[in-house]
Amino acid sequence: SWLSEARSQLAETGARTARALNLPEPAGGTFLFFDASPWLDGGDDALPLLERCLDAGLLLTPGASCGRDYASWVRLCFSNLPPDQMDEATTRLSEVLSA
Repeated sequence: SWLSEARSQLAETGARTARALNLPEPAGGTFLFFDASPWLDGGDDALPLLERCLDAGLLLTPGASCGRDYASWVRLCFSNLPPDQMDEATTRLSEVLSA
């Protein structure tokens, strides 16, 4: 039963996080991997965005770690925090993205 509950909670957290950021809901897994180009001021390097996130207390993984073709992508893990803390982090990320 623990596994079923964990899967359900992760699915809900992932869906809620994606909706809050206007991203497609994940089909599975524990993270959102998305193209951050709309928030990169015309560039294709996500590092400035990742630095702004870090300044806001958020740590996202650069997509470039998956290869050069993903330099504008970022990975947001939604399974490493309890749901209420993930909601708070998502709110902070929304603020960074809207700045």
